[in-house]
Amino acid sequence: MAVFSGGQYTNLAVLLEKLVPLYVIKGSDESVASSTTVQDDDELFIANIPVGTWQLSGELWVAGTSGINQDVKYGWTFPAGTLTWSGGGLHPDWANSATNRDVVFDGDVLDTSSPTNARGYGTVTGGNIPTQISGILANTAAGTLQLQWAQNTSNADDTTLKAGSWFCLRRLDIA
Repeated sequence: MAVFSGGQYTNLAVLLEKLVPLYVIKGSDESVASSTTVQDDDELFIANIPVGTWQLSGELWVAGTSGINQDVKYGWTFPAGTLTWSGGGLHPDWANSATNRDVVFDGDVLDTSSPTNARGYGTVTGGNIPTQISGILANTAAGTLQLQWAQNTSNADDTTLKAGSWFCLRRLDIA
């Protein structure tokens, strides 16, 4: 069914469906200890994503109990297609330093197969630290975008992905 024809939109219901963002918000804290193996987050995934091109954005909040000794790493599984994503957060080497609170911005990396390689970010003892994420998902098959995460360095203390973390997909190919 055509959505854009002759310079105008012809099916408002289809257009509205394409304009509504897909999003997920984490409802409860989730902790990992003594593991650098990425695991699927219990809540941060979007299933049944239609074929298309999507803008990814989000904010992942993490808390550590021993800061620089553990940190966090994130990755994704995604449907057939490509995922280009980047993140900005505390640098893992300096995150728990009182004087050096450097940030790291990972450049966009084009992933053509799932899962992606995980990227590390810092934590701070007793504090909640955000990592901003952004990217483009161009999926050629319907499927699920799933956040994966783990400790960047194995540590017996908990690394916790906090409630309120979220990500969103906005459709870019609406015509």
